[in-house]
Amino acid sequence: MVFTQSDLATFRTLLEGAKAVRCICHRNPDGDAIGSMLGIGWLIEQHYPSIQVSFHCVDPVPEI
Repeated sequence: MVFTQSDLATFRTLLEGAKAVRCICHRNPDGDAIGSMLGIGWLIEQHYPSIQVSFHCVDPVPEI
């Protein structure tokens, strides 16, 4: 998927108005899903420190 400058501007506008963001991953998460969820959450925390970011997996995170 390729994002346009318009997409990124829309995303920034949404984030600038947000007080909290919940990052979620799909059912039966694998390493890629968990890594992507954490990566986007940490990116938001770095660039928008006033936003409270939380993380949620529907299913338990695998032990391995």
